[in-house]
This record gives sequence, C-alpha cells and structure tokens, in this order.
Amino acid sequence: MAIVDGIITTQGDTGVSIEDVRTVLNASSRDLGALCGDTNVNKWAKYKPVAKTLLSTTDQLDANKEWLSSATWWKANDNKCGISYQTRTSIANTKTAIDNKAVIWLRVPPTGGSLQPFRLTDFNQYRHEALPPTNIMGASSAQLKAGAILKFMIATSFDDGYSVRLSDIGAFDYYYFTVAIYDAGGNLKLIHSADKRVGLYEGGETVEINIPYNNGTYGYEGVLVENNTYTAYAFMSSAKYECKTAEFTGGNYTYVPLPCQEGDYGLQPTTFLCKRDSQWASIDAFVVGNGQGVSWTVDLYGAGQPSSTTLRVIDLLGNPVTGQNVSTTIDFSTGSTQISAGDGTTGYRKKSNALTALRIPTANPEQYMIEFISLNISARAIIGHDITLEE
Repeated sequence: MAIVDGIITTQGDTGVSIEDVRTVLNASSRDLGALCGDTNVNKWAKYKPVAKTLLSTTDQLDANKEWLSSATWWKANDNKCGISYQTRTSIANTKTAIDNKAVIWLRVPPTGGSLQPFRLTDFNQYRHEALPPTNIMGASSAQLKAGAILKFMIATSFDDGYSVRLSDIGAFDYYYFTVAIYDAGGNLKLIHSADKRVGLYEGGETVEINIPYNNGTYGYEGVLVENNTYTAYAFMSSAKYECKTAEFTGGNYTYVPLPCQEGDYGLQPTTFLCKRDSQWASIDAFVVGNGQGVSWTVDLYGAGQPSSTTLRVIDLLGNPVTGQNVSTTIDFSTGSTQISAGDGTTGYRKKSNALTALRIPTANPEQYMIEFISLNISARAIIGHDITLEE
C-alpha cells in the first residue's frame, strides 16, 4: 500500500500495512486493535474500521484490491457506517444542544472478538481528509418588501467516493433540511423547511431554504421586525414546516443537528439583519379651482406608519419655496387609510384637508412641484390643474 493525497491506496498485491495506517493517523502504536480505535480516525471516512460481524471482507474487493460498488461491509452491523448520532424530540432541545455544543455525532469503532473483529483491510482506501455531509450555513438579509426572499444556504460536500453521505449514515432520506429563526431574546419566531427531502439532494448541491416576505399568511411578513437581528439554526426534521411560528406538538417528530467539520454538535447558527430598503411614495397633487390652493394625496408604501413626514412646495429646480402654507407635516399614524400596491406591498394613504392644503405663490402650477420627504425616501410630483366637467 501507499499513501496518495491522504488516501491509503492500493499498489500491487501488497495489501494494507500497519506502517501506512500509523503514518496516516500519526499514531505510535503498532497494535491493530489500538489503531482501529484510534481517536484520529476520521469518522466521516467511508472506509474505516467498523463493527461488522465478518472475519474477512476480501471477497468484496475487485482484482485491483479496490472495493466493489456492491461492497456493504463499511455500513457496519447497524447500517450507520460506524457513526452514532443523537436525535432530539423538540426544536427547543435541538437549539440548546447546538448552543451548548453537546456531542451529537460520534464514531463507533469495533471492539474486537468474533462479533466485531479488527480487520486491517478496513483501512483500504481510507481517506484521512474525508468531509462531513454538510459544512457551512449562510443567510441573506431579510428585506421588508413585496417579492423579497429570505434565503438560507447550506453547503453540502461533494460525493468524492471516500466520504459518507447522510443517506449512508441513517434513515434521513425522508427528513427535511429545516431552519428555525430566533430573535435576540431567544424567542422562536419562524420555522421553515426546504422543498425537497434530504435524500433528493446531490453531493455538492447547495441546499436553499427560501422564505417569501409577502404571500398572504405564508411568509415572514409581520413576523420579523425592521432593524432587528435574528439567528437561524439548521437541522434535519422528520416533519416539514412551512412558515410556522411554533413547532408541531403531539407527534413523534425528531430533529437532528447537521454534521459538520467544526464540531460534533451541528452546524453553527448564522445571524442576519431584517431591514427595509424598498420604500416608495406616490403623490397626486392639483390646484383647487383657479386658485392657488393645492389639494394632495400621498401614498406611502413599505414604511409602516411614520408619525412625522414633510410635504412641501418646490420650484422646478428643486429649491424650496418660501411663503405661507408652502409646507405641512403629515402624520400617517392617525387618519390614514391602509392600502395595497399591485405587487402586494402594503402602505398608507393620507389626503389633504382645509388645514393641510398647500399654497403656491402664483396661479401657475406648471412652475412648481410637490416634494414628499420622510426618513428614508423622498418623492416629487408635478402639480396639475383641477378638472371641471361641463355639461
């Protein structure tokens, strides 16, 4: 045998050597049992010593002493590939396990004897740098606007033929990749799962868990609050969640933190910011009769109900016009009407009255514009003439 790129690789008919194993594991012992149980053995390696009741597995080798595609010894007696894992019965306990870095994923080496014999051939094609099935998680910012998508991404490792997959380790094919979102106070806000089951993802495929902002009662509208930071935890769930604000109860649901390289307790949670960067306003303004008074309607979208905004008269160059009643303060928190844009974005409408109507210096509205100013946005509109229907 020889070591190529960290893999114990077949060369001729020499077979696996103790020295190659010692070198890969950086072990001092030459005892086979000690090497099989060495803590440096990578649990994520597909080919490694496992508890399998077979004295020899050489019948599963091809002529080049490489494992046949039909070889199954590496799955061990329990079909869990020499790995044990702990499930949780609630999302709350799953979060606690990840926060406390409680051990979830463990290697189970053979113990020796006729039921779990030590086999040097188990190290054939052992890759010391084998990768866990998942390795990192990320999140986009939550945008408070219609059509926005809050995206979570879970990176899965490529299927290199030397690393175990989730579908190898346990009965996870029918689980769902799921995220649970918590606020800064540790309160559960939302739970959502990927569309596909775990078993339908290819090695190296990025898992995307997408949550829409506005889709009726489905999405994160009204759940996540502007300028707040949230934390998302990823795990596998036996139940599929679709924008739920509480976890399911009364069923035999199980949850498993995702295996990763950084530790044996699941992927690290990720934080993201909830922000609003898609506010807009529309203005409809016209003179009243042939006078200088200006009646207006302002529609403000994507900004909740600000209590103080300004509406003012400006000239065509954008300069504020001075004089009496050329600006007014709009308070959307009282007397406004809730409205909805064509894309579903909600907003508020406020109309002028005798007290809030503006005035222009002359009876020529073509020389002026109305400008709306709030904390994050501004909007302008040309003033039109009032239209009178004649019989």
